[in-house]
Order: sequence, then structure tokens, then C-alpha cells
Amino acid sequence: DLGIGVHLTLTCYYPLGKGYKSLTRRDGSFKKQGDINEFDEEEMYEELKLQIEKVFASGLHPDHLDSHHH
Repeated sequence: DLGIGVHLTLTCYYPLGKGYKSLTRRDGSFKKQGDINEFDEEEMYEELKLQIEKVFASGLHPDHLDSHHH
């Protein structure tokens, strides 16, 4: 009976999407929280959408979202 959530991140590990300019470092990993001065809202939207869709594609049905730093 426990709820399942999606723990969203834009600042740790590697994104699911490719080619982001404002969210990633040269090695393709996410920039750290303190290193993000400006960001592209469309890149953020696309990455968060991919993370949520991945959970649904696994057959899980989350009932909430949360984020890595907040």
C-alpha cells in the first residue's frame, strides 16, 4: 500500500536525454547545483519528462513527484 514516487534530478549523475547545453558538463553529466547560472527551460522540461516517462514505461504508476534538492 506504499505510494511510489518519481525522484527527479537535474544536478546529479547523467541525464536520460542527450545534447543538453545548459544542464550538462563536457563529460555529459549534470552540472552541480552551484554551477548552474543560467538554464534552458525547454531542456529542463524535456529531461524531467523523460525521467517521468521512464518510470511509467517500467509499468509503475507513481502517485507523486519529488526533487533531489527540494
